[in-house]
Amino acid sequence: MKGYSFLFCLYPPNDAFLQSRLCKNEKFCIFLLQILKSVPVFSIYIALSNSKFKISMADFKIQDGVAIIPIGTTVIPKRAFYDCQELTRVVIPEGVELIGIFAFYGCSALEEVVIPASVVQIVGWAFTLCPALNRIVVVEGNTVYDSREDCNAIIETESNTLLYGCQTSTIPSGVECIGEYAFQHCKALRDIAIPESVKRIEAFAFEGCTALQVTIPDTVEEVDEEAFG
Repeated sequence: MKGYSFLFCLYPPNDAFLQSRLCKNEKFCIFLLQILKSVPVFSIYIALSNSKFKISMADFKIQDGVAIIPIGTTVIPKRAFYDCQELTRVVIPEGVELIGIFAFYGCSALEEVVIPASVVQIVGWAFTLCPALNRIVVVEGNTVYDSREDCNAIIETESNTLLYGCQTSTIPSGVECIGEYAFQHCKALRDIAIPESVKRIEAFAFEGCTALQVTIPDTVEEVDEEAFG
């Protein structure tokens, strides 16, 4: 097809990302996606000749506990490091735009995550059930997420929702919601101050935090089911 080039490499594309980015421009790419679902390929690079859009996913590996994500990667696909017990540290390179669902789910030895300014979407449960986490940083300049006041957490800037925390997190004043599963099974979390700015604590936010002692301020208007289960 004139104007397109395709190179197949290592991991299946994230459906939601492809559709949200491509369907507005090129229906053909959605058709291609449907075909790829039935083809045993492991990754895809799509380049439009006019450079309006590019997806690239490269061969990920772990070396001495560190995730090696090559420069040029734009998507970390779903389940990329799912339940990877040897992973201890991941520094996501600038240029990555999307971290897929369950990308680092269940990485029980993962201690450090650095999110670059280029990431604009972190899909649900990407860092859930990572109980060893003690450092989470969103690089300054990210327009969607932040780690304000060195809080060791990922906060969605526009909604002021804390999405992912860890055993060393603090909740900055101004956060309005503690998201679902934010601290799930963080057994090393012993105490955390919930500021008066918080209005809602979502489901399972602190589920499994067996050592946690916390006081919920009167300003919290809604505590979802099993928030502290």
